[in-house]
Amino acid sequence: MYVVLVLLILISGVAGAQQPLGLSTAKRITQYRLDTWQEVQGLKHNSIIALAQSADGYLWLATYAELYRFDGVTFRNYESVLGNVQPRSLYQDSQGRMWIGTTGGLFTYSNGVFSKIPLDAGLPQRTISAVTELRDGTLLFGTQSGLFSYNGALFQNRSIEFDVVNSAVWSITETEDGEIWIGTEKGARRKTASFVEQIDTTSGFLQHNVVRSIIEDRFGNIWIGTGGGGITRYRNGVFSTFSTKDGLPSNVIRILFEDRNGSVWIGSSGGGLSRYLNGRFETLTSVDGLTTDVIWALCQDREGSLWIGTGGGGLNRLRDSRFTALTKKEGISNNFLWTVYEDGRGVQWIGTNGGGITAWDNGTARTYTVGTTPLSNIVRTVVDDGNGSLWVGTSDGVFRSPSRPPHAFRRFAPITAKLIYSVTRTSDNTIWFGTQNNGAYAVSRERVRHITTEEGLPHNSVRTITEHPDGSLWFGTDSGIAIMSRTKAGDDWEMFPHNGLLANEELREIYIDADSVVWVGTDKGALRRFRGDQVTQYGKAEGYDAIAVHEIQEDDLGYLWLTCNKGIFRVSKSELKGIADGVIATTDFTLYGIVDGMGSSECNGGGQPAGWKMRNGTIWFPTMKGVTIVSPQKLPTNTIIPPVFIEQVTADGTPADIVQSAVELAAGANRVTINFSALSLLAPELVKFKYMMEGHDQGWIDGGNSRSVSYTNIAPGTYTFRVIASNNDGVWNYDGASITVTQQPHFYQTSWFGISILLVITGGAFSAYRYRIRSLKQREQELTQLVDERTHNLQIEKERAEQANRFKSDLVNIVAHDLKNPLTTIVGMSHLLREEEFTPDAVKESAVAISGSAEQMVRLITDFLSVEAMEQGRITLNKAPLNLSDLAGYVIGTNRYLAERKQQPISTRFCSGDECTVLGDQDRLYQCIENLISNAIKYSPIGSPIDVSVERTGSIVRLSVKDLGAGLSDEDQKKLFGKFQKLSPRPTANESSNGLGLSIAKQIIELHGGKIRAESQLGRGSTFIIELPATG
Repeated sequence: MYVVLVLLILISGVAGAQQPLGLSTAKRITQYRLDTWQEVQGLKHNSIIALAQSADGYLWLATYAELYRFDGVTFRNYESVLGNVQPRSLYQDSQGRMWIGTTGGLFTYSNGVFSKIPLDAGLPQRTISAVTELRDGTLLFGTQSGLFSYNGALFQNRSIEFDVVNSAVWSITETEDGEIWIGTEKGARRKTASFVEQIDTTSGFLQHNVVRSIIEDRFGNIWIGTGGGGITRYRNGVFSTFSTKDGLPSNVIRILFEDRNGSVWIGSSGGGLSRYLNGRFETLTSVDGLTTDVIWALCQDREGSLWIGTGGGGLNRLRDSRFTALTKKEGISNNFLWTVYEDGRGVQWIGTNGGGITAWDNGTARTYTVGTTPLSNIVRTVVDDGNGSLWVGTSDGVFRSPSRPPHAFRRFAPITAKLIYSVTRTSDNTIWFGTQNNGAYAVSRERVRHITTEEGLPHNSVRTITEHPDGSLWFGTDSGIAIMSRTKAGDDWEMFPHNGLLANEELREIYIDADSVVWVGTDKGALRRFRGDQVTQYGKAEGYDAIAVHEIQEDDLGYLWLTCNKGIFRVSKSELKGIADGVIATTDFTLYGIVDGMGSSECNGGGQPAGWKMRNGTIWFPTMKGVTIVSPQKLPTNTIIPPVFIEQVTADGTPADIVQSAVELAAGANRVTINFSALSLLAPELVKFKYMMEGHDQGWIDGGNSRSVSYTNIAPGTYTFRVIASNNDGVWNYDGASITVTQQPHFYQTSWFGISILLVITGGAFSAYRYRIRSLKQREQELTQLVDERTHNLQIEKERAEQANRFKSDLVNIVAHDLKNPLTTIVGMSHLLREEEFTPDAVKESAVAISGSAEQMVRLITDFLSVEAMEQGRITLNKAPLNLSDLAGYVIGTNRYLAERKQQPISTRFCSGDECTVLGDQDRLYQCIENLISNAIKYSPIGSPIDVSVERTGSIVRLSVKDLGAGLSDEDQKKLFGKFQKLSPRPTANESSNGLGLSIAKQIIELHGGKIRAESQLGRGSTFIIELPATG
């Protein structure tokens, strides 16, 4: 008992010390919500031997073969932790450690770490079948051959002391007065401070010697579950036995458990789950929905649900719900219901679809047949006349029972209509019936009055009749509403002034509140409010996410309850008024359904009344699966704050190590996924999350019920990821969970690398310039010296000199302009970084500018050197087989960030396998392909798509780069592959261009024995094509 209280305190502490919840003792065992999990939900093994909820809120399951942890959605398997042993018992001690008894020793789990108790601690490697902590902190372990204790360091064999030598110990319980009770295969043992008592069949106290479970209830009674002799209870020194003769479904008892509300639960082999409450047994079996009648383990979580481990049927759960359902299980004759009503004696009457009418009187159901035909037992309406008679409207006319209880119903012949839609009793005790296509009937003192369209009805199908506080009657028909005012001079009829709004709609309900506000529900017009000339319709924009309204009921707290085929809505009347008055635009229509205890979320409205407020304040609604009972003043709310955990972080699919709530990601991680959970097991599908990556996200992001989020291409830096969650009732854990995420940079993304590149580029550019000038001067001197000797070649040499001179001029022009701009940016940013104080974001922006300018200069110098090498004939190719598709994909990856900045999608079509292999120099071909793709990005408009394809045709591998840029004129195409050419098109985002790239690409491709060409029309984009010989 002590350790149970400690465990409850631990579990409550996680949730903010709220009052623990439990299963209502006012409900029958069949009225709880039953949920099941088996293999299809992720549970590989369906035989569950032990259950326990840890202090952090997870549910642990010891199946016959494996250990699982459950967060309400996902089962996590720990088979790899236990190795080749199987779990047999679970227990959490007062320190928060989870003890796992197995077929081969003992494990603990604490703070996310599993540990195995070493054999040299004194515990033999035997099956551990029971674990209990005594109030002095001593842990007792039941094995298949005796009892052991543990003091934190060593185990001690206590089998002799407890008289359980060589006995399998199944259960250990310490009572409030300090006694220890042991359940074994050879009876029970009761150890006091002075003696050990043997309790078995020999002593006469038990009917069977196998004792699987012993518990002490809150009254100090000891309950002993046996393997064939039922249950023995020890109270005030007296042993009493309960068996199948006393209501138990089976005498083979596997588990006993007392919940927080004092109910004793019994799991048996073959008899299902039983509850002992108020001196009687009540049982739930596979007939009622259990997956099997073999029950092995029971556990109640902190939100009050009862978890059931079965032998072969997986995991089951009973949980309380907001609403109570009455179905065939409780004695209703049919689950398909039309109407409900409470008579003057407080008896609830339930009209069924073919099962007659059921009276519910103080928890007892009794069903009566109405007529002799099937249609006469489809009861759509019911009312009493205040004089002892009960009137019912069916699909085969009106029937009346003159006495109570109704022993016999008789057809009321004066009403000739067959299908009866509605009934109401007015303040003068007149009973009004609305019919299908036959108008309305009034019955008063045996006199019958028939009203049709001839008397003033707009239509003869009358679906509802309501009395206004002023005494007038409102008839809801298939063509609107008619109002009949009764006066001494006769009946005055008038049409509802807003009938035009109700055209082409089936009117289902008229509710007139105490303020004379008229509320109307139809089959397709949502909810309408009429107050004088003010008309308000409440649809999706206002928060009502349904079309029809079948029934409208008002509770004592200022809320309206609306039924439809999606469930039951609750909404504040004052907020509806606020919408009507223009104060607010929308409100919260809270939708309730199956998860809240409804047998079916589809409510019926084909008979009125389709809902009734009882004298005790409860509201009853008929549905397609029983009656739903709502207690507006006692709606349970889950106040337990859900603990939030970050369970895993993966980088590109590989789990990352989380150390002290921090994770470090290697450079180049493209996709980071964070998995998290909130431990509200009651309705995990209704748990909501919000998350934020500080430093990346602008604010909190609504994650809905998704339990993971992925980020792509996170910039290098350190971030804090936070996640918060709410339970099914919107109670938020605003503290949530957080983790520090550090994305490491590539070496070329560091500041030192940028500065180094700046220095190298600046020096290299100056050296290249000086080298070129010296070469030109030397060449000029050589030409001068050879003038006399080679006069016959004078003209040729003169042309070469002039060409060199033009190259020098072009080079000087490039240096003066193309190098000047990035150098100016680099120098300016460097001065600012040295002389000013910047925020980290400003420093980052400056570094990006320096890096971009440096990369521009590197490309320029690379092109210069390539041109020079080709001019001098010094270029060499290192050819090797390579896949042109792979190379093109790599080039696209390195240029994708440029395209993403201009919102340009790049599509690809590559051949597969080794089909597109060529013999080439990878670096030189990379240079060519990179030039074509970067040009497509530069010269294409923002948002314009780019297509890259690689295909093989015969012995040729063809690479194409297609853009939708400005295209090329005929003049541009003639000089396209020349050096230092400036063409008509200009980069669309002011990118730099030196006019060398295509010239270099042409020479490289031709050195590979290939061809490069362009296909273009002005204004229609361009396609650049490289063709290379294929290998193989």
